[in-house]
Amino acid sequence: MPAPIYTILSAVQPYYPPLRWTIAAITTLTILLLTHYIVRYHRHKRQWRAQFTEPSLISNHSQLTTVRGKPLRTLFIEHEQGREVPLFFFIHGAGSSMAAWELQLTQLQVVANILAVDLVGYGGSARPSAWEPYTTASLLQDLRSVLARYGEYKLVIVGHSYGYCLATKLYPLVRDRVVGMVFVAPGDVTYAPHVTRLLQLPDWGVNLLRLLDRYGGINSTSVRRMLSPSASRHLKEQQLYWNEQSRTDVFRRVMLGMDWICQDDLRALTCPLLLLPGEFDLIHPVPCSYAIKECVATSNVSIVVAHQAGHQVMLEKPELTNNEILRFVGEQCGFPTFTNFVV
Repeated sequence: MPAPIYTILSAVQPYYPPLRWTIAAITTLTILLLTHYIVRYHRHKRQWRAQFTEPSLISNHSQLTTVRGKPLRTLFIEHEQGREVPLFFFIHGAGSSMAAWELQLTQLQVVANILAVDLVGYGGSARPSAWEPYTTASLLQDLRSVLARYGEYKLVIVGHSYGYCLATKLYPLVRDRVVGMVFVAPGDVTYAPHVTRLLQLPDWGVNLLRLLDRYGGINSTSVRRMLSPSASRHLKEQQLYWNEQSRTDVFRRVMLGMDWICQDDLRALTCPLLLLPGEFDLIHPVPCSYAIKECVATSNVSIVVAHQAGHQVMLEKPELTNNEILRFVGEQCGFPTFTNFVV
């Protein structure tokens, strides 16, 4: 060390606090800041619980159904025309529930039969502690069992994010009944969810990381990951509430048990397809939809980009989502009267 620098350090050393004091001060400050954040967070969480109640459409029409030995919450609304119109089957994504489809269920029940399900671990469905019920293979058997109860209906399957993955893998099992499929914010084979070593941490460790991910409230990374910058304040608050409601133990089991789609899964799709990506989707960007179009067996593929929308396309752009579904089913799936309901 040069002599001048050594001389300076020697001169100021008596004024340095002992190392253990420095560590103690930094630790105390960190604990105080974290405690302050947690207290503020839980105060806001109580407000969210009072503000965001379950949609009446779901509470009035859903019920617990025993599926392969466990209770799953399902919603079925039969149209007055019965089997003369299709059955829309809605599959939500990871960390979500059928409540994410509220605006679609409300409008589309006017023209068709409606079926939605809370996947195991979400919404009002069972949350088993075992890991096997959360695997993709097990979830597919659950969905197949639910559909078996409505075997006489023609199907239009609507899947969001991971729900699109499940819909794609479900298709070969119910191919004869499917007249069309709608993929909202889909990801191609190159955008499989990246399961990192973070998920190997114990639940309390992942909970702490998720808490920090929500730092900033409605402007936190956890919200910006799902919604576009132009999303309304109400929608951002709702997304933050849903993020908080998502259980870490369920999230870990779903992610570690996930079998994402491969090219063979996409090549098996032969029915008409509608893809609805969000312009500002950070999870499954728009190019994913065009990659899917190049891979599937059918040439009947429509892509409609939802401008000024993030990953939650059906929430940010419900009118666009509903109109495009109606137009698609009317023009491509054999139900021409549906186009009369396009707003």
